Amino acid sequence: MKSYFTHLIDRIQSYSKEIKNTNSFIDKRWILIDNKDGPLNTYIFRKNNELLISKHGIVDTSKWEYLGENTLLIERKNSKYLFKHGFIDEDVFLLKLDGLEEYWYLISEKLHNQNILSSDKVAEYLNNKYSAKDNSNTDDESSTQYELIIVLTLSVILFAFLFFLKR
Repeated sequence: MKSYFTHLIDRIQSYSKEIKNTNSFIDKRWILIDNKDGPLNTYIFRKNNELLISKHGIVDTSKWEYLGENTLLIERKNSKYLFKHGFIDEDVFLLKLDGLEEYWYLISEKLHNQNILSSDKVAEYLNNKYSAKDNSNTDDESSTQYELIIVLTLSVILFAFLFFLKR
């Protein structure tokens, strides 16, 4: 699954927002999916670099910091995590553990309410959402190429007509 997922992220990366634009994830409730059946943690990144982590309404306060070069540091009581930008849009926030092919999957409450609660379902959601856009772009490119061929053909015919008309 990880190689498929990594390939998917590479394919849809052009649709991702930049992590340096912290407004993409600040003051929004993100739910961490850990592929276990236990309770889910809610993460809220605040403007003052405070990170609220809620589990059953009990909140731990941590810190986060954007370090530049698509890198995010999350500092918890007993550990620190260094992440690289994975992918971010309005509903999915993927953070890649630095040096590993492992991701933290954070999803919006909207996706949580749609029962997208596993990494497989996140991959399926992203594939469905951005495959349609990829196909749409391909159709647009084909249409543009077709129009260009028509314009060039008509230009050649017009040129030939004017050339023979002058004779």
